[in-house]
Parts: sequence; structure tokens; C-alpha cells
Amino acid sequence: MINRTREIIEQLNLKKVDIAEKLGITPVGLNQLLNTEKPKLETLEKLSKAVGVPVWKLILSDDEIKEVNILEEKDLSEVNGYVKVKGTIYEIHSFEDLRRLIEMDV
Repeated sequence: MINRTREIIEQLNLKKVDIAEKLGITPVGLNQLLNTEKPKLETLEKLSKAVGVPVWKLILSDDEIKEVNILEEKDLSEVNGYVKVKGTIYEIHSFEDLRRLIEMDV
């Protein structure tokens, strides 16, 4: 996650000072955050908003993202299930439903 987030910051030509400001921390605090091996989901959510990318892009490698893109091209309308997030249960009927849930601000 650490290297992936740094890559994204570089690819998007973002300044760490600006990201730190959005997070309400110092640049030193941001570096400490980026060096955290297993950040909490809440931390990843805040970082993804500050950087402007979905959480999964901070976690997945380029190869894994390619796999996700391949899956998106397939007909995954038969995806069904329930996902519980922060005590709320969401019903999923398609890959699109799952994507919306992942990108939702819950």
C-alpha cells in the first residue's frame, strides 16, 4: 500500500503538502501515515478522498487493477449477496451495485 500510494501521488503530480493540509496533518504526519504497513480502513478512506481516487486504487497493484478492468468488461449481473458496512446491510444484485457501494461515502 505504501509504495502504491506514493506512485499515485507522483502520477497525479500531487504535492504532499497539499494532501497533508486536506487531511489536517503535517507533512511529517503524512510521511508517517504513508509508512504505516497496515492502515485502518478509516485512514484509507480519508487518504483516498484527499488524493481523489477510490480506496481500492490505493491498495491494488497495477496488475490487480488490470484484472478488475477485465472483470468490469464481463457480464457480472448475476452477482448477488449482502454486505454489512458499519452496521448497515446493503443488498447487492450486480457488480455495478457492488461498485456503487465501494465508492459510496458511508
